Amino acid sequence: MRPFRIPNDASQTFWPGMRLRELTTLYDCDRRLSLLIIDAIERTEVAARATISKHMGPLHGARLMPIKP
Repeated sequence: MRPFRIPNDASQTFWPGMRLRELTTLYDCDRRLSLLIIDAIERTEVAARATISKHMGPLHGARLMPIKP
C-alpha cells in the first residue's frame, strides 16, 4: 500500500480520494492473479517433466529405481 501514500509525509496519509476499500480490492485482485500465475507455472512444469520423462525413459531406462535383491 506504500505506492498509494503521499511521499515524505510523516503522518503516512494516503492520496486524496483513496479509500481503504479500493486498496483492499486491489490487494485481493493482486493475490488472485499471483495464485493463477503460480498455478499455470506449476502445470507447465509438470507437463515438461512428463514429456522429458516419456522421451528419456525408453532411451536410458529407469536407472534411479532401486535394484531388488
